[in-house]
Amino acid sequence: MLKYYFQLFRIPNIFTVPPDILAGYFVTTLNNIVIFNYYNILMLVFSSIFLYIGGMISNDLFDIKIDKIERPDRPVASGKIKVSTTVLFTILFFVSGIFLASLVTFTSTIISILLVIMILSYNIRLKNGLTRPFLMGGIRTLNIIYGSTPNHDFFKVLPSYVEPNFINASFINLTILISAVFIHIFTLTWLSKRETDTEDKQFNKSLDLKKIYNTYVFFFIVILVLGLIFLPNKYYYLGFFIAFLLSITIIFYNPIVKKKYGCLNIQFIVKNMIILLILLDSTFVAGSNGLYMGLLSLSMLIPCLYIGRKVHMT
Repeated sequence: MLKYYFQLFRIPNIFTVPPDILAGYFVTTLNNIVIFNYYNILMLVFSSIFLYIGGMISNDLFDIKIDKIERPDRPVASGKIKVSTTVLFTILFFVSGIFLASLVTFTSTIISILLVIMILSYNIRLKNGLTRPFLMGGIRTLNIIYGSTPNHDFFKVLPSYVEPNFINASFINLTILISAVFIHIFTLTWLSKRETDTEDKQFNKSLDLKKIYNTYVFFFIVILVLGLIFLPNKYYYLGFFIAFLLSITIIFYNPIVKKKYGCLNIQFIVKNMIILLILLDSTFVAGSNGLYMGLLSLSMLIPCLYIGRKVHMT
């Protein structure tokens, strides 16, 4: 029975969440704050995980009819987990996430509520329209901003000793980070619409993966340059970023060269792009705080890859 809950919660995906919070937190500290508030970090990490799980559960809840046709082995669609249990878990995780946010800052609480609203809006009505990749990108970038709230409480007056230059620098780097995450999530979400044969047939035009890859890489080269200008730990940032771009190239290479644009190939790309979100976040953690914290963030790859072999991520 436990394996069905692992499938419902999409356990491997959970490990992509903590790096979001770490990235948002550390790009807005930039080594100017010597003592980090690990209590706030942990509260937001677990809060974000609970909100994410609530989103995964409610996704299956509102997709029962579609899943019975396209993914009949999903826990709720197959009847392995009752609908009433799914509703209970959805409420429990969302409320727990908001509660933990309330222990940090008022801004954290507001953003946690916004995240719940956006997640439910996506799951109930907006996942099949043109707004799908925009909303999913917005949810993930809001999660990055969520991680920055201990450093930027928008409803609190900043102490006089905080320099304006520091505030400007942290907002610039946060903007670069959320731009990178938005483009990454937008791309994988757009591609995910072709993960099944039924979904793929809804498109009139054939998929041009080469054009998608070239556009994606162009934007990320711009982000690479901006990060090298503004982030303090440039060599760590560069090393992590090169590893990220090489990884993206590897997962796109075979389908592009062999022109294999089938559903299984798209599933392979989407799954690995979800995993590579950990490396993308870790790139900014290393670039803002240094190698050790970057590697700590990157360590989330280990459980993600291991459990991902046994439990579906999409």
